[in-house]
Amino acid sequence: MIGYGFRAVASTVLNETGFNPDAIERQIVHCESNELRGAYNLA
Repeated sequence: MIGYGFRAVASTVLNETGFNPDAIERQIVHCESNELRGAYNLA
């Protein structure tokens, strides 16, 4: 399994257990809304 697979499993399980879908997506997404911060944050 690769990183995308783990994210898909986590998203599915968290959505099925009733977590806030917006919070789940915010945690899983790997894009920073601030371009400058995103350019330097490689986490």
